[in-house]
Amino acid sequence: MSPEVRRHPKVTVLMPVYNGEPYVMEAIDSILGQTFGDFELLVINDCSTDGSAAIIEKIVDERIRVVHNPANLGLAATLNKGIGLARGSYLARMDQDDIATPDRLQRQVAYMDAHPDVAICGCGVEVFYEDGGTHRHYYPLSYDGIKVEALFNSPVSHPGALLRKRILNEHAYRYDETPHAVEDYELFSRILHRHRVVNLPYFLLRYRVSGHNETARAESPERASIRQARITSVQQENLAQAGYNLRGQELELHYLLSLTTRLKTIDFSIYPLNEIKGYLYRLRAHLEERGYARRRAIRRIVGKIFLKVTIYNWNRMGGRAHRSALGSSLLWDGIRDVLALRIDYLLKTKRK
Repeated sequence: MSPEVRRHPKVTVLMPVYNGEPYVMEAIDSILGQTFGDFELLVINDCSTDGSAAIIEKIVDERIRVVHNPANLGLAATLNKGIGLARGSYLARMDQDDIATPDRLQRQVAYMDAHPDVAICGCGVEVFYEDGGTHRHYYPLSYDGIKVEALFNSPVSHPGALLRKRILNEHAYRYDETPHAVEDYELFSRILHRHRVVNLPYFLLRYRVSGHNETARAESPERASIRQARITSVQQENLAQAGYNLRGQELELHYLLSLTTRLKTIDFSIYPLNEIKGYLYRLRAHLEERGYARRRAIRRIVGKIFLKVTIYNWNRMGGRAHRSALGSSLLWDGIRDVLALRIDYLLKTKRK
């Protein structure tokens, strides 16, 4: 690779590292093994106290740039620093403990090159656990589906995202550095209000869940409360963009519906199933009336939420609630969404 290519690579892969000793080498190897070659790997060590720095410094590869923060900045500030240092036209996020498939960059870059109006390109994710278990996360593919999904949760895998740096710079998009912020959800939401965002129907990232990452760490009640407030704030803003203003108990319900681990905790004495149905029907009707997204995307994503409520709480629901769920169009819209999305991924994956 010529010095000119290194100064002006097509892609900057941005990997913040903080105490990533157990897995960082595997993550780096998965990037160095990409079938797409025109990239730099920008590794920013955020004052690790383990052996991460020594591991990174031992790697001899002209595609790697290593930066050591003089003080611990935290994830969001380190990512913002990386955006400023990145030389590539595209910015690919990568976590210190995940594994990119060899064709990840090739597929995402090809799509972004062919669609200059797209600001973010994500992908499907295979989640894997230390005990050997795995499952696949099927992110919505279309911009319409992503807009509706964002009303509930982040619609793109953060470590699986490829971002167009020109758009980040032109609109001064940066991560929120507020403590306990949901930096990816908040940033992606701001971007998709003005620019197209898509996910590719390929599983291009293996996402590790272990005791070493944020997903697996238990949160203190105080931190959990702050995080809920941050998530709720993003949800409120996204709903406001759709002309739907929530307050009080409905906002609390919306928060509970936004993630599988939360909807499993729904207290049906506080939020009876019929109340949940009523809320989702009202939201669906409003989105359709406003033309917020295509009708099919609205019905399928909102239906998927109700399908999850039904599946994960079936054993806690009585016979009357079972009949009510089975008779709801929300449930069948959700089933259609799950089946259609899996078929889309399956057909594309088989053609790889």
